[in-house]
Amino acid sequence: MKRMIAALALMVSVTPWAHPQANPDDAKAHVDRGIALAEKGDLDGAITEYRDAIRLKPDNADAHAGLADVLRAKDDFAGALEEAREAVRLGPKNANAHRALGDVLRTEEDVRVAEREYEKALKLNPNYAEAHVGLATALYGWADLKGAVA
Repeated sequence: MKRMIAALALMVSVTPWAHPQANPDDAKAHVDRGIALAEKGDLDGAITEYRDAIRLKPDNADAHAGLADVLRAKDDFAGALEEAREAVRLGPKNANAHRALGDVLRTEEDVRVAEREYEKALKLNPNYAEAHVGLATALYGWADLKGAVA
C-alpha cells in the first residue's frame, strides 16, 4: 500500500498539470510576470509583459495600471498618465487603477486630483496599503506646498 501511495505521489508530481507552464496566451500570466520583473528592477521586461497582456486583453485594467507604474518609474509621465487614465476608464471600480492614476498625478504635482484618486481607491478597498501611503504622501506634499505659498 505504501509503495502504491508513493508511486501515485510521484506520478502526480511529474504530470504536466502539477506544474503548469505559463500560457503565452494568458493575459493574467503576463501581468503577473510584469509585476515580478518590475519588482526585480527589470522595467523593460515588465513593459514587454504588460504590453503583451494588453495585446491579448485590451480591457485589462490591471495591465494598464501596471504599465502606468513602470512608465512612471522610467520618467515617461505622458505615457504613464495615458495608461493610468485608460486603467480607470476600463476599471472604474478597480482600486489599483485609481491608485496608479493617483501615483502619476502626485508625481506630476497635481496633488489635489491625486488625493481624490487615492480616496476613490480606498473607498473601493479600505485596506489597500499602497493607496493609504499614496494618500498620506499626497497630503504631506500638499501641506508643504501650502506652506511654501504662504
